[in-house]
Amino acid sequence: MKNIRPMGWLIIAFNAYYLYAFSKGVVEISAEGGGDTAIGIYALFSLFVWAVINIILYILFKVTAKKKRECPACGVKVPVGVTVCHKCSFDFKKQAGA
Repeated sequence: MKNIRPMGWLIIAFNAYYLYAFSKGVVEISAEGGGDTAIGIYALFSLFVWAVINIILYILFKVTAKKKRECPACGVKVPVGVTVCHKCSFDFKKQAGA
C-alpha cells in the first residue's frame, strides 16, 4: 500500500465516493416514487460519466508516472537521471562510458 502514488489514492477515493453517491441517488429516486425508467436513465447516465472521468484520471495517472529503469546489478527500479544505484552503488556513468 505504501507504493501507491498520490494520484492512485485520488482515483481510489473518487471511485469510493462515486459508488456512495450512485447508491444514494438510486435510493433517493426510488424513495421519491420514481419509476424503473427514471432509475435506469439515472444509472446509465451516471455510469457513462463515471467511465469518462475514470478514463481521464487513468490517462493523467500514466502521464504523470516517473520514468524508471532497472539496475543491471541488483534489479531494483531506479529513476532515470540517477547515476548511482541507491541499493548496490552500481555506477551507471561508468557503464555508459565503457
